[in-house]
Amino acid sequence: MGARLRVMRWRMSRPGWDHDHCEFCRDKISSYDGDLHTGYTTDDEYHWICPKCFEDFREEFRWTVEPGAEPEAGPPSSTPDDR
Repeated sequence: MGARLRVMRWRMSRPGWDHDHCEFCRDKISSYDGDLHTGYTTDDEYHWICPKCFEDFREEFRWTVEPGAEPEAGPPSSTPDDR
């Protein structure tokens, strides 16, 4: 509740870590083709939220987004329609 998140492109944050999952819908976030490549994450990059779930739950959980976080990454990847 009230977490401050940042939008960023996924990267390996721990040795051997090749993906993360959205905390809500479990969509895979990684650098692999077919996966989401960008999402919202906590400062420790442990918890990730896909763009769709971020929009769906943003107000309920009172999330804020760190200003200026990863502007070169562009907007978050869209979630596939067949989820």
